[in-house]
Amino acid sequence: MMSTIAYPETKQVNVVEEHFGQMIADPYRWLENDVRNDKEVAAWVESQNKVTNAHLNTLPGRDIFRDRLKQLYNYERFTFPVKKGGRYFYLHNSGLQNQQVLYVRDSVDGAGRVLIDPNSWAEDGATALAEWSASDNGKRVAYAVQDGGTDWRTIRVLDVNTGKVLDDEVKWARLTSIAWVKDGSGFFYARFPEPKQGEAFQAIAENQTVYFHTLGTPQTQDRLVYATPDQPTLVHTIDITKDGRYVTIASTPVSIGNKLTVVDLQSADWKPRKLVDNLDDEWSVVGNVGTKFFLRTTQDAPRFKVVTMDIAAANPAITDVVPEQDSVLSDASLVGGRLLISSLVT
Repeated sequence: MMSTIAYPETKQVNVVEEHFGQMIADPYRWLENDVRNDKEVAAWVESQNKVTNAHLNTLPGRDIFRDRLKQLYNYERFTFPVKKGGRYFYLHNSGLQNQQVLYVRDSVDGAGRVLIDPNSWAEDGATALAEWSASDNGKRVAYAVQDGGTDWRTIRVLDVNTGKVLDDEVKWARLTSIAWVKDGSGFFYARFPEPKQGEAFQAIAENQTVYFHTLGTPQTQDRLVYATPDQPTLVHTIDITKDGRYVTIASTPVSIGNKLTVVDLQSADWKPRKLVDNLDDEWSVVGNVGTKFFLRTTQDAPRFKVVTMDIAAANPAITDVVPEQDSVLSDASLVGGRLLISSLVT
C-alpha cells in the first residue's frame, strides 16, 4: 500500500492575462523565476526535493536499478571527428562524465588533447558545452555555453594553439548555429533581443536575427545580416558553402516547410536573396559548384528529391537531378564532384 505524501503548500499569486480574447490565470507564474537567484523559488524546490527523496528512499530495489544503469552507461564514447586545417576535433566521454569533452588532434595519428572540459564549469555538472564550430584553418573554436539547461547560450572563442579563451563574448544566442567565414576573421550566429532584467526565462522566442561577429570586436558592433520582423516566429539555421562564398539561411516556424535565403559574401552589401519565399516544402542545401546549387526538397516529392538551381539567373529554374524514388531520400552530399545519396528502404 502506497504511503500518503504530504506536499508542501504552494503559494498562488493573482496574475491574469488576456490571450486571444480569453482571460487566462497563471497563479504559479512566480515559479518561473531563476532558482539560482530567487530565494523563495529555491526554498520551494528544496522542500519539494525533500518530500520526493523521502518517498523514493522507501522504494525497494532502487539501489539495484541505479547500479545497473551506472554499469550500462559506463563505457567510452566518441563522436565523428571534424577535420579543420589539418586538425581533427571531436567530443569524448570517458563513461560517466556529465558532459562531453572537446578534444583535438594535431594530426590523424596524433594524441588527443583536451580543449574544452565543461565538467569543470559547475559543481552540479549542469553547465554544458552546446554548439561549437572550428574555423576552417583550425586555429579557433567558437563554442556556446549552456548554463543549467536553459535555451540561452553565451558564445566564446578559444585559441586552439594556446588554449586561451579570447575576450570575445556573444550573449543572447538561442536555437543558433555557428558558421565561420573562410578566412577565420569571424562567424555568423543567430540571437534574440535581450530580455528585460530578470525575465530571461519568461522571454518569448521571437524575432531571431542573424548577425556576423568579427573577432576582437564587442558584440555591439556585430553586423546585422538577416531578420524577418514580419514573421517573428521564424527560426534561422545558418551554414556556409564549402567554397566559402555563400551563407545559406533556412528559416522555419519549427514545423514542416522552410524558406531559403542566400547571402553572397563577395558582394559589398551582403544583401540577402530569397530563393524560396514560402513554407510549403522542405529545402536544404546539399552543396554548390559555383552558382549552381544542389538542393534536397519535398517540392512535389513527399519522399524527397534532389534538384539544381543556378542562382546566376534572375529567376533560377529548378531542374530535377535525382527524382523522387519509392524509398525515402534521407540525405545527400556533394563530395569530390560526386553526389552521394542515402535512402531509407523498407
